[in-house]
Amino acid sequence: MTHKKARQARSGHRVHVSESAHSLEAGSSFPTHKKNARRQIVLVFVSMIGVMIIGMALGARRIDMSEWAEFEFTENAEDIFFEIEPGENEIHAILINDGDVEIMFGYDFRLAKLSGGAWRVFPFADVFAVNDLGLVLPPGYRAENLFVLRESMFTARFTPGTYRIATTVWDGENSLQVWGEFELLPRD
Repeated sequence: MTHKKARQARSGHRVHVSESAHSLEAGSSFPTHKKNARRQIVLVFVSMIGVMIIGMALGARRIDMSEWAEFEFTENAEDIFFEIEPGENEIHAILINDGDVEIMFGYDFRLAKLSGGAWRVFPFADVFAVNDLGLVLPPGYRAENLFVLRESMFTARFTPGTYRIATTVWDGENSLQVWGEFELLPRD
């Protein structure tokens, strides 16, 4: 048995002798059309990954905030305010009533970012809805875990800058705007 036939019998692969280079090349046991189909599948898979990477890079680009609605802040209520506490992947805004009367409020709020000297309203994601219930906060109490800000609630990502969360409360006689300001710093 020749060296070529012995090797072919042991490996189960066809062996081709190249006339010009006189070298041995092991061929696959798959027919050529299956090889091409496999290459096409790999090519499509690699292309899909490339498109996903490009899409994520474009999605992370800066958004033109000049098209966002401008928000006018009024004077902040004196004895009613937000205390801001950062969380792991969220921001907690705690409504505090240090006044002498109970207040009514709802879950409705606005988040605004300072851009070019104007406060621009962060647009909510289409899937996010707010219940505007009538909640009561007695004097000296805090409303915790009601105003929790997550990026998934909005159409844009949180980027470093100055932000304000605002809501409206009712003190029995007047409608008052309450807001809290905070800074987001670049991530390390």
